[in-house]
Order: sequence, then C-alpha cells, then structure tokens
Amino acid sequence: MNRTALLVSILAGTKTADEVAARLGCSTSEIEAEVRQLTHALQRAGRPRRLPRPAVLSAVVASVIVVGLLSRSAWGQAACTSYPGLPALLRTMCADAPARAEDVNFNNKQLADYVAQKVGALGSANVSISGSLDFGTSTRQMLNLWAQEYGVGVQASTTYVRSGGGFAWFRGGAHSDSTNDPGAGGTRVMELTSGGLLRVGALNVNGGSTVGKIVYGTFGNCTAGNAPAGPQGVSFGATFASTPLVFAQPEEPDQSGCTSVRVTSRSTTGFTYQAWTGGSPSACDCIHWVAIGP
Repeated sequence: MNRTALLVSILAGTKTADEVAARLGCSTSEIEAEVRQLTHALQRAGRPRRLPRPAVLSAVVASVIVVGLLSRSAWGQAACTSYPGLPALLRTMCADAPARAEDVNFNNKQLADYVAQKVGALGSANVSISGSLDFGTSTRQMLNLWAQEYGVGVQASTTYVRSGGGFAWFRGGAHSDSTNDPGAGGTRVMELTSGGLLRVGALNVNGGSTVGKIVYGTFGNCTAGNAPAGPQGVSFGATFASTPLVFAQPEEPDQSGCTSVRVTSRSTTGFTYQAWTGGSPSACDCIHWVAIGP
C-alpha cells in the first residue's frame, strides 16, 4: 500500500496515524500534518469531510489531482529520517512516497559535482584533481605503471621506483616508444642502464667545473708488458668540448718497469705520455688513465 492509500485509510477510519507513521518510518505529527493537508485539499475541491467507504478510491484520485494543482511539490514527499550512510549533501527519499523531480535532479547534480571534483570533468578519459592524492599509511607498491614490473611504492623508510629495464630523465620533448628517446625537441639529461651504468649529460659538484664526460681506459697489456716508454699517444675514443684533465697511473705486476708516468700533452681527442724509472725513460707493463672534462 503506497503513502497516498495509507493517508486515505486514516480518513476512512481503517487505520490510525500512529499505525501509518510506524509503517512509513516517520513521526505521527508528520502523518497528521499530511492528513490535514489532504483534508484541506478535499474541502477546496468541494468534497465532504467524512467519506463513505465506497468513495475512498474516488477521493484518492480527486486528492491527487487537487494537490497537484495546488502545489508544484508532491505533498507525499515529507521529511523523514535520513537513510543510513547517505551523505548529508544528498536528499533522502521517504519510503512509499513519490519522489520529486526537484529532489532527484538535485541529487544527480550533487553526485556529478562530487565525481568531477574527485577525478575531473565528466566524459573525459583523463583524471584531473586540484587537491592532493593520498595513498594512506600502509607500505606497498601504490602505482603500477605497467603491471607490477614498472611502478612506485613505499617500504620501511624508503621510497622506491621499480623498472624492468633502465631509467631515463628527459627535459622537454614528447612521448616516444623508443628506449631512451626523449622525443621531438627533448633532451636526455641522465640515464641509468639495467646494468647499473649511470650516464649524465653534465655533472657539476658543489658549484665547481661542469663535467660533461668521464672517459677512462688502459693502455698496454698488464700481463705482457707492452706499454712503451714513450712519448706515446693514447686516444680517448671520444671527443671533449674542450681539453680535459688527464690522470695516468702505471701498473707493474713484475715490479721491473717504470715507476711513474708523466702526461706530456693533451687535446680534445687524446693525450701523450712519458714513462720513467727514476730520472730515465723506461717501458711500463701498462698504464691506467682517466680523462675528465666538458
């Protein structure tokens, strides 16, 4: 039995206001107010206050028409107890009562605004938020960028970034599916290979000179002893923007060759050296060198 029929049953004397209130889950005073409103509507429509039982259905139809004419809001949508768990920003629909279009539209608008506030414009495939993104306080991998093989997470006192291959840092550019490609107009400023090799475009420590390259190598064969005394030229295998610093160190496993190496000249592509034992030139088993420059 719907709300309207229950109210008419009070007028017909078959139910009490307390019974109807208990049935609808609202207060007796609310039901009595609705009955008075229905009675007034019937009086305005020229119907008798007391209704014989055969006229009940006719009274129901007349009351609905009269109330609809007298008010844009359905009188059956009276205030009632909020539905458990329903946010305060939404309007509760009373049990067994007709829902007002105003209330339904209001709730739909509130829900649309709430969703847009959380994830961005409705209908867009992109997520856009104006607040902060809170992942709580449990340790786990929070972001899976490509399954769990590529992601970001938190463990005890550590933030980690996981990769199934290497890492790259780009400035500018656009997306490219090619490995370590910064895209059109972009620059790769740093790369960490899957083997742990770090490549940096330029390095500046504590405001000192900017280092663009660090190149190192070995000249000679440390087991065969074939690094001549010099002067001997050594190629960097790379070209520096300007002349780098060069550091050389001899190695003598048999302890019979040179004791020092002096760099005699440097260029952007290599250097020459002279090996010595005391004050005399001598051969070395091998020399290790490193060049650092822009």
